[in-house]
Amino acid sequence: MTQNRQRTDVNVMAARAVKQTIAKHETALTADLEAAWAEWSAGVSKVDARTMTLLRAAFDAGAEAASRN
Repeated sequence: MTQNRQRTDVNVMAARAVKQTIAKHETALTADLEAAWAEWSAGVSKVDARTMTLLRAAFDAGAEAASRN
């Protein structure tokens, strides 16, 4: 018997599954992070746009550091 179908490498299939899983979790994390930022930043008043940008950068850095731990 001759097989006409190509075999898919197991490593390729595993890499594809990992990539899809990570993409799903990043989307959920991003939505949660945006909601947390919106809630926190709503309490900030009397700051200019530059300060708000710096606060957002600090917020994102803190969230990134927390996710690594």
